[in-house]
Amino acid sequence: MRGKTIDTEFVIEFIQECAEKEKLTPEDICKESLKRIAEIDEHLKKRTKFMDVLSFFNYKKKHALEDQEVSFERIDKKIAEEIIDLVRSNNHMDVNKLLEQFSSLDINQKQELIFTLKQMFEMKILYRHANDTISYGQNFEVYEEKE
Repeated sequence: MRGKTIDTEFVIEFIQECAEKEKLTPEDICKESLKRIAEIDEHLKKRTKFMDVLSFFNYKKKHALEDQEVSFERIDKKIAEEIIDLVRSNNHMDVNKLLEQFSSLDINQKQELIFTLKQMFEMKILYRHANDTISYGQNFEVYEEKE
């Protein structure tokens, strides 16, 4: 997880929840965690599909906090820097080619990469075109200034 601290309170609560379900071994607890991650990933896939519906109707998502300053705190700085360096060196980049550049990562690191990439799209640091190329998004310069 690259320099991130573990949320021990959450871990303890999760282990207790597993214990209530008779999942007592580390293997059982890890399997439950992987199951939950898969469920979240599935929800994220559905979210993308719903975003496609909004795009189809050219609907602009309104944020209640639009006037507030954009926050990039959920973005892993190191991974974001690596992604930006790749996009910058090519002026744009195909999503699949970008992911290939990180093919040697283990599963946890890949999940961190995908989460960070999604956050960068959501925060409009990067923009994903219909042809799956990535370029700078409307908040790219704001992000660069803050980092």
